[in-house]
Amino acid sequence: MAKKKRTRSLNRINSTHSQSMYRELLAIVFFLLSLFVLISNKFTTTTGILGYWLHQVLSQLVGYKGVSYLPLFLILPGFSLLTAKTRVRTILYSVSFCYICFIILLENIHTKGDPVSFQSASEIGGWIGVTGTYCLDQLVGHYGTFIFIAGVFILTSVLIFGLSIKELSNHFFQNISKKLQKSPGSKKLQTPKSKKTKSSKKPSLLKEKFLRALFFDRVMFEDSSNSTKNDDYSAEDELQEILEEVLPTPPIIELETAEEEVKENLVSEPEPEIQHLEIKQNPTPKASKTNNNSETEFKLPPSYLLKPSVKLQTNKDNHTKQKKEQAQILEQTLASFNVKATVVNITIGPSVTRYELQPGDGVKISKITALAQDIALKLATADIRIEAPIPGKCLVGIEVPNLAIDTITLRTIMDQTDFYDRSSKLVNVLGLTITGESILMDLGKMPHVLIAGATGSGKSVCINAIIISILMRATPEEVKFLMIDPKKVELSLYEGIPHLLAPVVTNPNKAAATLKKWALMEMERRYERFSKVGVKDIHGFNKLVEKQQKQETPDYEDALTKLPLIVVIIDELADLMMVASQDVEQTICRLAQMARATGIHLVIATQRPSVNVVTGLIKANVPSRVSFYLQSQIDSRTILDMGGAEKLLGKGDMLYSPVGAFKPKRIQGVFIAESEVKNIVSWLKKQGTPDYVDEILEVEPLGDTNDSKGSDNNGNDDLFEEARQLVMSSKYASTSYLQRKLKIGYNRAARIMDQLEESGVISEYAGEKKSRSVL
Repeated sequence: MAKKKRTRSLNRINSTHSQSMYRELLAIVFFLLSLFVLISNKFTTTTGILGYWLHQVLSQLVGYKGVSYLPLFLILPGFSLLTAKTRVRTILYSVSFCYICFIILLENIHTKGDPVSFQSASEIGGWIGVTGTYCLDQLVGHYGTFIFIAGVFILTSVLIFGLSIKELSNHFFQNISKKLQKSPGSKKLQTPKSKKTKSSKKPSLLKEKFLRALFFDRVMFEDSSNSTKNDDYSAEDELQEILEEVLPTPPIIELETAEEEVKENLVSEPEPEIQHLEIKQNPTPKASKTNNNSETEFKLPPSYLLKPSVKLQTNKDNHTKQKKEQAQILEQTLASFNVKATVVNITIGPSVTRYELQPGDGVKISKITALAQDIALKLATADIRIEAPIPGKCLVGIEVPNLAIDTITLRTIMDQTDFYDRSSKLVNVLGLTITGESILMDLGKMPHVLIAGATGSGKSVCINAIIISILMRATPEEVKFLMIDPKKVELSLYEGIPHLLAPVVTNPNKAAATLKKWALMEMERRYERFSKVGVKDIHGFNKLVEKQQKQETPDYEDALTKLPLIVVIIDELADLMMVASQDVEQTICRLAQMARATGIHLVIATQRPSVNVVTGLIKANVPSRVSFYLQSQIDSRTILDMGGAEKLLGKGDMLYSPVGAFKPKRIQGVFIAESEVKNIVSWLKKQGTPDYVDEILEVEPLGDTNDSKGSDNNGNDDLFEEARQLVMSSKYASTSYLQRKLKIGYNRAARIMDQLEESGVISEYAGEKKSRSVL
């Protein structure tokens, strides 16, 4: 009988222990889920696809306000599982019902009794809040809804935390009566306690302390009130049964003696467990000091701010049935025109599939290129591009567009290449070739690049990829940006980052003046510094600065500081050429010719690559080009000196011709979303504020006023005096003559001629065939 009783007691203990473990594990799950929801609300891009869709679904169900309070309601069942003894199912039902009522309360407070609107369901309480508010308004009215929700809160609180309203009220009134007894005005006599009362309280104290000492891990989560509570069959009774069977039954007198000894020891000596938990006394000043120092240091943006890498379908030996059928159609089409050729390889790229042909003996390449339209007709595609021959191969490549274009994210190329291991701070990510080769562009070796593309072809995305690639690896002390954006919408996202030399310049007149009056002067100042210390370029100068900083006695009296690289971004060249074509052309040519050694690099973009925008001088000094889809072959020849850009597909499909390349490469450019740019910009803004250059801020726009630096006090041109002396010395005056001698444009020369006429230097206009006489 005793054995069965012992087995039954042990089974009860094991079941109780397993149930406690189950509740603890479930509580941990709720804590982790609350943390995950909190992070997905604040940082949506850091929790992957699951966090993104979870945030979207919850925002529609319970609204944006409701999602922000959801982590708090997920923590409640976790604490309840650890502290209370309520059933798990009751806790979950109660918390869910309480949360729904809370959402309805938020929606009700927001509407203020007005009729609810289902169109803005996701703003406050979502569909659940709007539906619940509508139903309760119809049932109990606006104020009745508050009463109903208050009752639900009280009921669910009792169920979740296992509280008793009767015990709470009794405890409340007992505390009030104790305070009244201890007050000085109270004259109530305190009678001494009888032995029965003392003995009745003594075993409960002994039981609590004795079980706390033997089974600390079991009792540490229970309250003293719970240990003295008389249940039908509690854990203390089970422990008592085990102790009675395992240990010899002691006499009552010895047990009471043990009670008194334990009580005296516990009262006289403090509990050692409390002394060990000195969490507030940990030495935290050093850690906070380290954190303060790390905040002053510039931290580069982490890669998780960008969209995660995707699995690409490029560079696979994926000869599907459809590709083989197209290869057969291609061979048959060429054979119908008496052109013998065989498809020897098929390369599937991100945007196009290249069929590599082996021409037969005696077949001219011009015969294949002349059949481009016929091949496109047979393959049922919009247009094809023929690369004859493929560089490094004795084959002809026919590029056929794919049905779908693969999206290549910026982080994909960064993870797959040695992007972070490059020593240069101006390495940019461009995209993938047809063969799956990742293309990285080093702006330091270009040293300047010209980008052209029609609207919507991917030109602005390419500029963003270039800027973000540099910002991911360079600090403001290493690289600075001067951004010129006459369109006022493309580069405005980068306003306020610490890498800027000045706010984004949007006025074309001021942009032209900034290039002419500051960029050229900065180049000249850097060359003067290089000549003083005897170095050739910026890299040698910065190495010399590092060497001088390590020496105790520097070789130069003036303190040397490192010079940052400067990247000038011009988003639309056509707007600048319309304002001051000659000044802009001369400035760009001088910077392109001489600024490489000083660390100044140009990124020039335009959507109208005509000959009056991209002039011959600019093309000659900017040999690296990137062309997206263009409207005509003439524009393609202007930017690439050859056709082909008019056959691109758009959406990042580009032709890349770096300096020294014989033929351009076809690349599918990387895609970077506006949200990714905002993530990087917000990170950089937290690292510091920009240190603008006063000289750039004080530059006056060109041609804004008549009495600016381009004219004298009388309103005449600044070349007026020089033109007057030239006309009087030569006794000849004409507009073309002033153009040749002063090296100015027609409009300015004609304006000076009018000023000379008004000043009485030359006679009035007498016709085209008659020259003006000098008075």
